[in-house]
Formats: sequence, structure tokens, C-alpha cells
Amino acid sequence: MVRVICDTSFLIHIANTRIKNISSIETEIGILNFIVPSVVLKELQNLVSDQKKGNRAIVTLDYIKNLKIVEFSGTFAD
Repeated sequence: MVRVICDTSFLIHIANTRIKNISSIETEIGILNFIVPSVVLKELQNLVSDQKKGNRAIVTLDYIKNLKIVEFSGTFAD
């Protein structure tokens, strides 16, 4: 299993864009296990009120609801 620590932009992209051939990646390196830092979750929650990014943030929050959220120290997602 390969753990992938996700940032906000990456999560927004994979939640809102169909990714082709993800199974071929898993065949090469192993099953992907996406991990969401708590600061990323907070950033997504703040983006919901953004006029341009709000809808994408809502879709992303729904996408990550079954992913593991991990506490990280710090205040910025990047």
C-alpha cells in the first residue's frame, strides 16, 4: 500500500476530474491510500464560501468523507 498525503489542489482535481488509468498506477506501485491533513480539510471548508471555488470544494468534501483525516501541526495546507 502506498500512502499519498494530499494537498488541497490535488484533492480538488481528483474529486472533480475523471482520472483515467488509475488502475494501471496501482498495478505498478500498489494500492493508493489517500491521506488528508486536517489543515487541508479546514481549507476546503473555508473554500465553500468562495464564489469561484465553492462548488468544487463541496464536491471535494463529499469525495474525502471516507478518506483518513490526519492531524498535522501547522496552519497552512501547503
